[in-house]
Amino acid sequence: MSVGPSLPNPTRKSDPYQVTVVEDVLPGYQSTSRLGQTLQMDVDDCVDSLVWTPAIPIIAQIYGVVFMALMQGVAMDLVLFIMYYFFVPAEPTFWTWMGRCFLFFSPWPMGIPYALLMVLYKWTFIGRFQAGTISSPSLDIRRWLLRCMCQSRLQTSFEVAGASSEILNTWYRLMGMKVGWNVQLMPLNLVEYDLFSVGDNVAFGGQVFVCCRTADGLQENCSIGSYSAITNSAGMLAGSSIGDNCLVGNLTLLPPGFSVPNDSKCVGTKYLYGSLLDPVTFANVKEESQTTKLQSNVIGALHMLGSLFIDAVYLPEFVLVSEVFTAVQEVNHGKINQTHLVHNPLKVYGGYLLIWGTVIAATVVTNLTICLVKRLTPKFLGTHKRDSFLFVLFIWLTKHQMNMEQWSFIFNGTPVQSFFYRLLGARVSLSSRLFMRFFADLDGLVIGEKAILSYDCYLEQHKKTSCSLEFGPITILKNTIIGQRSIALKDSTLGYGSQVYPLSAVPPKEMLNASEVRGGILADTYFLRSNEDAISDSAHNIKRLSSAGSSVRKFRRLSSAGSTSSMQDVPHEVDMVVVGAGISGLVAAYEFQQKNVTFQILEKTSNIMGCWARFANNTSHVAVTEATYRLSSTKEDEYECDYPSREQVLEKGADFFQKRSLNNHTEFGAEVINIEDFGSSSKKGSKLKHGHCIVTYKKSGIIIKVRCKGVFIATGAQALRNEIKFKGEEDFSGRVLYGSNDLGDVNQTFEGKTVCIVGGGAFAMENMKTALVHGATRVILVHRSDFQVWPRCAHYLLSSEKDRKFSDYNELYQGLAQWAGLSVGTGPSHDVSPFMHPDTKAQPTANDSFFAFYKLGLIELICGNVCQVSANAVTIQRSDSGVTQRIPCDVLLKCVGWRDPGSIVRDIYPSFRTRNFVFLNESPRIVFICDPRYRHDHQVGQGSYEDVLDTVPIGGTYSVPILARIAATLQLYCLGNPLVVFDSVLESIPPSDMPLCSWTEAKFQYPKAKEISEIIRQVIDQSKSLVTAKHAKLEDFLAMNMDLLGQDLMKRIKNCKDPGNVGYDHEAIEGLVKGFQQIACEKFEINMEERETEKESVGKLQKGICMVSLRNLFDIKK
Repeated sequence: MSVGPSLPNPTRKSDPYQVTVVEDVLPGYQSTSRLGQTLQMDVDDCVDSLVWTPAIPIIAQIYGVVFMALMQGVAMDLVLFIMYYFFVPAEPTFWTWMGRCFLFFSPWPMGIPYALLMVLYKWTFIGRFQAGTISSPSLDIRRWLLRCMCQSRLQTSFEVAGASSEILNTWYRLMGMKVGWNVQLMPLNLVEYDLFSVGDNVAFGGQVFVCCRTADGLQENCSIGSYSAITNSAGMLAGSSIGDNCLVGNLTLLPPGFSVPNDSKCVGTKYLYGSLLDPVTFANVKEESQTTKLQSNVIGALHMLGSLFIDAVYLPEFVLVSEVFTAVQEVNHGKINQTHLVHNPLKVYGGYLLIWGTVIAATVVTNLTICLVKRLTPKFLGTHKRDSFLFVLFIWLTKHQMNMEQWSFIFNGTPVQSFFYRLLGARVSLSSRLFMRFFADLDGLVIGEKAILSYDCYLEQHKKTSCSLEFGPITILKNTIIGQRSIALKDSTLGYGSQVYPLSAVPPKEMLNASEVRGGILADTYFLRSNEDAISDSAHNIKRLSSAGSSVRKFRRLSSAGSTSSMQDVPHEVDMVVVGAGISGLVAAYEFQQKNVTFQILEKTSNIMGCWARFANNTSHVAVTEATYRLSSTKEDEYECDYPSREQVLEKGADFFQKRSLNNHTEFGAEVINIEDFGSSSKKGSKLKHGHCIVTYKKSGIIIKVRCKGVFIATGAQALRNEIKFKGEEDFSGRVLYGSNDLGDVNQTFEGKTVCIVGGGAFAMENMKTALVHGATRVILVHRSDFQVWPRCAHYLLSSEKDRKFSDYNELYQGLAQWAGLSVGTGPSHDVSPFMHPDTKAQPTANDSFFAFYKLGLIELICGNVCQVSANAVTIQRSDSGVTQRIPCDVLLKCVGWRDPGSIVRDIYPSFRTRNFVFLNESPRIVFICDPRYRHDHQVGQGSYEDVLDTVPIGGTYSVPILARIAATLQLYCLGNPLVVFDSVLESIPPSDMPLCSWTEAKFQYPKAKEISEIIRQVIDQSKSLVTAKHAKLEDFLAMNMDLLGQDLMKRIKNCKDPGNVGYDHEAIEGLVKGFQQIACEKFEINMEERETEKESVGKLQKGICMVSLRNLFDIKK
C-alpha cells in the first residue's frame, strides 16, 4: 500500500490551483474525491478490513432478487384481493376510490404482511444467529436472501412509518433483537438481529449500521447500554459495544471488539495503513431524565398513534384522486373501470393523461400539505426534552420527508428543490444546488448563493440524546461545497467558498472560515487562507459593498442658523469614520489606510494627539515600553528612547500624521453630535448585509452628515478631568493643583516642599515621581481604595512573553515590594494590593521610582479620605483605624482621575444600550476604544485570586495603541464577513451596560471564530516581537531601565538645593540600583556574573561608571 504525501495540519496554500491531498482519514469507498484517492490499496484488502462480505454465487444473487419479488407479490396479492372484493363494485364511488388510495399508498396494508413474511422466513430458514460460530456457505446464501428482503420498498416503507415507535421495536423483537424500554429506534442496516441488544431509553440516529461478523466470518455480539445514543450514519463492527450513558458521534465507526466505556463520548474514525484506528473517547456528562416513566409511556403512545395515522397528511391527495376519478366515471357511465377510453381533442387516450396528471397534482398537493403543517407547527429551535410532543412532531415530519424522498430525488440539483426547502421554512438561495438527504428540522437553516450540497450529504440541525433534544441552525454561505455523504452538525457555520471533503463531519458550533478546506471525521483543516488574505478580503468586501450603492446616495448639508436653511447635495460617503484624532484614532486610521479602506477622521479641536496635547505635563512620560506605544507596528515609527517624554510623543505624532498623509483625511473643528446605526433590512442571512451608519457633526455652524459602513469612536479616557473641591480648600496657603497640565515650573512648585497627593492611579504615581525628582522633601499619597504599582520589568515581561502565568509575575512583584519595605495585601492595613488582585479598582501603572523612593523613606502611604483642608495642612480620616490625622503640607495635588469617558459615548450615540468588549449595541458597525479601566465598581472583589494567578495572559500589556490596532482589525474583519461571523465572535463576549471596557472584559480569543482569533493573536505577537527586537532578554531591558532609574535618582540630587533634603547620597544610588536589579534577576534566575562578561553596559552600571557620566552631565561634584 502506498500512501500519499503527508500534509501539515493546518496548512496554507499559496497556489490557488494546487491540489491538496491528505492521509490518515477514512476515505469514502469508491469515492471520486481526491481525498478517497489518497489511499492506494488493494480493493479486497480495503473491504475486508472494514466489513466482511461473503462471496455469493451469481445464481444465488439472482434468486435473491426473484425471491424478494415473490414475497412482495404475496403481500400485494392480499391487498389486491381486499381491493377487488371490497373496493371494485359495479360502479365505483368516491369512497371506493378513497379505499383504493389507502390500500396502495399507505405503508400498512402491504407493509405489515411483508414484514410478517420476513419474520416467518427468518425463523423458518435461518433460525437464531449464534455468537461464537463461523458462518457457512449455506448460511451465507440464506442471509443474503434475508438481506434482499430488507431492501424491498414495502419493507423500507414499513420501517419508516413505524420508526421511533413500538411498532418498529416490536418487529425487531420478533426478528430476535433484544430491545429495552422506551427505545427510540430508527431503521437499521442489520441482518444478524439475534446478536444485537439495546438497553433502556436509547436513542438512534438515521442510517446506523451494525455488522455482527468479523472479517473471518465469526459472528459476535454487539450491544448498546441504557441511556445512550448513537447518531446518524454511525456504525458498529463485530464485537463492539457501547456502555451506559454514552454518545457515539456521526459517521463514527467502532472497530471490531472496540468498547466505549460507560459515561463516555466517542467520535472520529481514521483509517491508516490498512486498518482502523480507535476512535477518540472522552467523558460524557450524565444527563438526568426530566420525565417520569408515565410521561415517557404517554409520549411512546403518541409516537405509535403518529405512525398509525401517518396517512393523515395524504388525505388531501386521496380526496383529489377520488374526486377526479369519480367525476370521470360519472361522465363515462357504464364503462366500468375503462377510464383509458376517455379521449380528448389531441386524440390521445385520456386515461394515460389522467393518471399522469393526477399523480403530479396529488404529489404537489401532498408536498404543499406537508409545508403547511410544518409552517403551522412550532419551530424546531432551542432545547427540549426528548420525550416531548415536539419530538413526536419532529419524528412524524421526518417520516414524511423520508416518504417523499423519491420525489425529492427527481428535482435534485434544480431550483425546485431549493424552492421546496424555502416553503418548509429554510432561507435557501434558488441558485444553490441541493442533492442532500431529507430532514425536517429546517428552521433557521441558511444556504447561500451558488452553494453545492453533494449527493446524500446531511445537515443535522439537532442533537438527540437519551434525555434531551437540542436544535441549532446551520449556516452555509455563498459558494460553499459539501462533499457526498458528509455531515454538518448543529450550530455549525460554513463560510464563503469553504469546502468539505466527502465522508466528513463538521462538528457542532464549528465555523469554517472563508475558503477553508476541511475533511475527515471530525473534519480537520487542510487549507486555510493566510491572516493577511483574510483581512485583505474583508477590506475588499467593505469597499465592494460601499461602491455598489454610492452612485445613488447623496446627503444634505443643513445650515443650523436662519429659517431658510440652504440645501446642498453633498456626495459624502466613506467606508469608515474615526471620531477623535488622539493616539487611538490615529492608529485606527492608519490600519484602515493600510487596508485601502476609505476613512475620515473627525476631530473636535484644532490639534491631534488628544490628552498628550491637552492634559499631559511637560514632565510626563509614556508609562509603558516604547515598542508597545508605536503608532504603527513597525521599526520605522520607533521613538528615540524608551519611555519617551511628552515632547517626543507629540513630535512623533506630528511626523506620523504628515508622513502618512492622515492630514488629507482629517477634518478639524468637527464636533460629532449624533451617530445613528441602521442594521440590515434583509432577512437573507446568506448575504453580506451589515447596514450602515450616519454620523452627524457640526462645523462652523453647519450640520454635516456622513454615511459610512462603520464608526470607530476614539474620544479617549482622559477627555474630561474630575474636578472636586475639599472643605476648607480656599484657606490653604500653599498651591492646590490637579497635576495635569497645571504644574507650571516644576522646580519652583516642588523644590523643598512637602507634597500631599490625593489619588492612587497612574497620574498620582506620575506626579509622585515628578515631585520627588524635582526636589520635594517628601510625598504623602492619600488613597481611598487598594492600588498596585508594577515594576517596569514586570510590564516588559508581560509585553514580550507568551506562555507565563500571572503567578510568576506575582513573585517578582512580591519580591520587589518586600525589598522596598512595602506590605502587600488587601485592605487599608497594607501598603499595596497584590499583583492583579480582584479587589483592586485603580488601573496599575509601571513605576520603578516608586519602589526606590519608598525604600528611601521619601513616600508615605495613607488609606483614607480628606475631611478638611486648613492653611498649611490636610486632615485625613484613616480607613484602617477611623481616626483623623493632620498632615502638614505645602502643595496639594488632586489626582482624582477623569470623568467617565462613557458619558461622551452616550452623548454622541444616544441609542447606546450594551457593549461587548469594544462593540456597542451588539453591532459590528460601532466600536468604542480608550484606555480601559482595571475593574468597574461592580467587578471589584469578583472572581478567585487563585484563578487569576493561574491565568496565562494573551493580551499582554493592554497598551492603548495595541488595543486600538486590535479593535480596528477586529472591526474590519467583522464588517467584511457575513453577520453570522460577527455573531460567532459576539457569542464568547459577555455584555455590559457600561460603554467603557475593563481589563477583565477585554477578550482577544473567540472559540467559535478561530480565524479572527488567530489574526488577533498575530497582532499581539507582532507587538511582542517589537519589544524583544529592542531588548531581547530581561537582563538587556534591566540594564537600560536601571540606567534610567539611576538618572532619576541623580536628578533629585541636582534639583535639591539643600543636600539635607535629598535623603541619600551618590554612593547610595549604586546600592539601590544594584539591589533592585538583583531582586529581578533572582526571581527569574538570571546569572548576573555571566552577564557582566557578556554585557559591558551592565558591568559599567554596577561599577558606577554611569554615575560618573551623570555627574558630568549635571556638572555635579561628588
